[in-house]
Parts: sequence; structure tokens; C-alpha cells
Amino acid sequence: MSRRILSLLFVFVLVLSLVSLPVAAELSGGDSLLTQSYIEKTVKPSLIQRVKDKAAAGFAGENPLIKDITANYNDYVLRLSKDGLASSMAKEAYKKLVGSQSSYLRTTGTKLTLNKGDVLTGALGSTYVVTAGAVWIGGSGSVVNTATGKEHTSVTMVKNQRYIQTEKTGSTLSATQDGTVLYVAGAYKVTRADAYTQQNVDMAFALRQMHLMSGTPEGMKLTKQLTRGEGLVFMLNFLGVAEEASKTTGEMPFKDVPDWLRPYAAYAWQHKLVAGTSATTYKPDDPMTDFEFITLMLRILGYSDTGGKDFIWKESLAKAESLGIYTAKEKAYLDNGNFVRDKAVYSLFYLLDAKRTSGETMLSYLVTSGVTTPEEAAAARQNIARVR
Repeated sequence: MSRRILSLLFVFVLVLSLVSLPVAAELSGGDSLLTQSYIEKTVKPSLIQRVKDKAAAGFAGENPLIKDITANYNDYVLRLSKDGLASSMAKEAYKKLVGSQSSYLRTTGTKLTLNKGDVLTGALGSTYVVTAGAVWIGGSGSVVNTATGKEHTSVTMVKNQRYIQTEKTGSTLSATQDGTVLYVAGAYKVTRADAYTQQNVDMAFALRQMHLMSGTPEGMKLTKQLTRGEGLVFMLNFLGVAEEASKTTGEMPFKDVPDWLRPYAAYAWQHKLVAGTSATTYKPDDPMTDFEFITLMLRILGYSDTGGKDFIWKESLAKAESLGIYTAKEKAYLDNGNFVRDKAVYSLFYLLDAKRTSGETMLSYLVTSGVTTPEEAAAARQNIARVR
């Protein structure tokens, strides 16, 4: 392979690699995200490895041509400032590899105003900055905070710091306050909270007939996004232990729960239903995700995610599907968009037929526990005429 071909290969790999870097997604001119440390520790090793992979047939180990490529790369770094490198290479990447019709790279941010419960999902390389309100990042993907260099899967965004969507797409950005202002550079989709239409009113009434759901003072509010605190109480109601839990006075480690939630959180912690987001926090006001809610469900069935014993909490929905609790279509339904109370109702209704690790069904367990009766369950469930 000639040096000319190798050099062209190097330039192509360099340009290609920068598509996934946040250099083109700038909210203001000259604010480059490409640091010297990032170049040396991340970009450079990645580029060399890509060249090696693409020319594997002709290269190995300490081939002198690889060293020549390294020198060529170092020359680029020496001749161009980090801002210049970021700007010129991002423009070249955009021009050659993305095209003018793509929405995956933009040079300026789009300002979005979100209300509580609105959810945004972004593509690889999209960047986010919240300047007002509050945004919680959850879902199955991950983002990187450019100020700290740390990768996050579940986090409340720090205002005025930039986050980048990694190749692990599937992150959901949920506004937790009305009037939240979010700048986005890249491809994205917004699902508005008021866009969801309740679908499971019949199941909600069935659960209430069985004394497994209490609703709220304002009604069942099925289109409302569950918070982690509300989701916990939701589950305790389903187990028929909410009244008992409300009287709990024992110790528990969470320092961030309000007074109304404290006894419920203490009960759940003492019965190993919750582990918290850290040794001392529960984050009760953060939106509850589908996999967090399903994790609680699997725990009450007797499965443990401690040390990944029976399942990994981030993969709880897949575990539930593998156990036959939900179909693939139902898994997709629960995992798409906000996890609202309506979806929690659906989840719990079909949890009744799931088997606990002891061998009995969840419904049998609730009957044995005195939460409901076989007659009440039969009368409530006969009104649900759906084909799964």
C-alpha cells in the first residue's frame, strides 16, 4: 500500500471520526469542545486503531508506516489550534459525510421551551444545555458531561453545562418543571406530555375494584408522569401495604425525601424494595422510568438485582419479557416515551398473572395476603376483554 493511499486513508478516518465528536454542535462561536486532553487520550488512539483495522492485511504492531501516520497526525495538532482543528474538520466532516440535508449536525443550538413531562430524545452526537428549569436524563442510553468528562445514564442536568449523546443512544431528557429552556444541537424528537391519550381506564378501575390502586385526590390522572416517589407509593398500594407503610418509623438512609414520603421510603428500604440512587439519596422528584418501575415489580416477585444476581436493573424490561410477563410489542409500548400512570396500570394488571419465585402467581399471593379475594378479582377482570 503506497504512502499516498495510506495518507488518504488517514484523512478519511480522521474526518469520519470527528462526525461523532461534538465539534460542530456549538451554541456560540469559538466555544470549542475539543480539548488537548481529549485529542491525546481519546481521538488519537481511536484514529490509529481505525487505520490499523482498515489496513489489517498489510499492517501489524510497530509497522513504520503507522509511525509515519502518527507523525502526520501530530503535525496536524501542531499546525492547528484546537479551535481551528475543531472548526475546519467539523465543517469538512459535515460537507463530505453528512450532507446538507442532515439534521444531525448544526452549528447553532435550537432553543426549546418544555413543560413538565415533555420528553426529548436525541441522536448520536447531539448536544444539550439546559439554561432554565430542570431536566432529568434517563432511558437506556448515556450522555457525557463535557465539563467533567464523565459518562452518565441517570442524572439531573447541571445548568449551563453541555452534555453530548454518546453512541449508546436511547437517552430520554424529561423536563421536570414547566418553562424549562433547553438548547439542542443535533437531531432530536420531542414528545409532549399532553400528547399521550389514556388507554387503560378499564384496567385502572379493575385494580381499584381489587383494592390494588387508590388514585389521587384529583382522580386517577392516568396521563401524569410518575415520579420516583409516586411510583414507590403506587407499588406499595398494589401490594396492599400502603397503610402499614404509612406508620413506619424505622431508620432509613435517604436524606432527600419529603416528610410525606419518609415512612413509605423507610418501609420499602427495610423490605429491600428500593436501593436509592446513592447511599443517601432517593431522588423522589425525578421522573420514574419504565425500567425503574419494572425493577420494583421484579423485586416483589422475588427476583434480585443485587450484584446482578437475577437481572440488571437497567435491563429489567427485557427480563420481564424473557419471563413471559410482557410480549415484545408490550415491551415496546412501555418503553416508548414517558412512563405515565396509565402505563404503570397496564404493567401491574398483567403482573397479576406473573409467577413469583416461590411458584405462586402474584394474584394468588395477594389473595393469600388478604389484599383482595378470588371473587373480587374475577368480577374485576371479567370486564377486561382485550386480546394481547
